[in-house]
Amino acid sequence: MKHKWLIAFGCFFWYASFFCEESGLQPYSTVGLVIAPILIVVGIFGWVLHYYKTRGHYPRIGHTISMVISGMTKNPFFGIGFLFSHLLQFWTLITLFWIGISFLGFGIFGNSDAFIATQQYCETNSSILSNTGRIKYYSPLIGGNIRMHNDDGSAELFFTIIGAKGNFDAESRLIKQDGNWMVQELKMKQ
Repeated sequence: MKHKWLIAFGCFFWYASFFCEESGLQPYSTVGLVIAPILIVVGIFGWVLHYYKTRGHYPRIGHTISMVISGMTKNPFFGIGFLFSHLLQFWTLITLFWIGISFLGFGIFGNSDAFIATQQYCETNSSILSNTGRIKYYSPLIGGNIRMHNDDGSAELFFTIIGAKGNFDAESRLIKQDGNWMVQELKMKQ
């Protein structure tokens, strides 16, 4: 039963860290974004092992899905009852989906050439550094949009700078010409 507490605490910790990250409570919230998925995964492994020990087989997810679908064809409200009877599993699935979307956003935006150009701009611009102090890191929650057409494009990125003088919400607008990203405007507020 320890696995249920690990999963529940990991999910709660993820949500708390996510909303604290959005509220600018770094670096503690960033640590939570890293630790919470580890707790959830350890809890899931514990659940799978407990399931195997008590039932003699691993969870049959395909069988469960087909049972829910066949039950819903007979009674459309069958799925609601199933969700309430498996609330922790449903909550865990939704949390894992949200974690996946967050990591996907970080992977796409955080590793983009546009964000790398923004980081270089922030770390070399003296007026930004005078406001932030030494930049420690950037929040992993990065949003925005990037539009590309051949070697041209534009981008708008929203992120948080964690500096020696505090946390700053930042918005950068970039343009790509001849294959190079250039920051047109960067707005910050503490």
